[in-house]
Amino acid sequence: MDTEKLRILLRVAESGSFTRTAEELGYTQSAVSHAVQAAEQELGLRLIERGKRASTPTAAARELLPWIRELVRRETGLRETAAQLTGLVTGEVRVGCFSGIALYLLPELLEAFRKAYPGVRQELICGRYSEGAEWLEQDRVDCAFLTLPAGGRVETYLLRRDRYDAILPAGHPLCGRTGVTVEELSRSPLILLWGERERRDLRLRWVEPDPALPVCYVNNEDNATFLVARGPGVSILPRSPEPTYPGQVVRVPIEPPVYHELAPAVRRFVRFAREWFSAREEREREGSTFSV
Repeated sequence: MDTEKLRILLRVAESGSFTRTAEELGYTQSAVSHAVQAAEQELGLRLIERGKRASTPTAAARELLPWIRELVRRETGLRETAAQLTGLVTGEVRVGCFSGIALYLLPELLEAFRKAYPGVRQELICGRYSEGAEWLEQDRVDCAFLTLPAGGRVETYLLRRDRYDAILPAGHPLCGRTGVTVEELSRSPLILLWGERERRDLRLRWVEPDPALPVCYVNNEDNATFLVARGPGVSILPRSPEPTYPGQVVRVPIEPPVYHELAPAVRRFVRFAREWFSAREEREREGSTFSV
């Protein structure tokens, strides 16, 4: 069976969209539709339910997806190995990440990687902090940028260590301090990043929020900073990226320090990422943390 058809089918099943798959893989929507139909005919099964809002894998497709991922992975590995034997570097790398690094650090890293390995196609999948480890175990990505501890059965390498800071609305009573404790922050409404990991960290590593005050969970750092700027809540975010809304929010270090660690995982891309972050750290000369 033509593995390119399976690759297209797999991407439709994962993205839920023929249009998005066509854009990501560089095909026309018609070509994507024909590839899926050809795979269905060859396997004798209906694999994708075409809906008005989304296209979803059928029960039969869900049974076959692990096999399809393995076939595509092996075919990609075969091509990469053959290319290496001929002195070329080709193939693709699927990178999982969360919004903070996707917006502020990854674009520069991915562009540097593209220049170093122009024959390697990049695919970026962005989600919550906790999803990267799941995607690795499901073989949806080759590499994921995670926060530590990562959980699951993934091997990680520490890339960068970022200190957590309090993000306060301008005029908050704690502004102007050289440092604040998490206990002091818990006396204000909290705006935190969504996900089981963030809630677990807050309860076990830091402090239990005041039950009398609201806690708002958001998807990314930008949303948290936006809500803080509108007041009266406060947030706890890694030092990178720098907060937006200058003049409307104030960043104050948390004392004693609490750290956010970043880590990634995958062959050539991981090695490249480690070297890239090491060089960046030398330029910045700041204490921050990430891992791969």
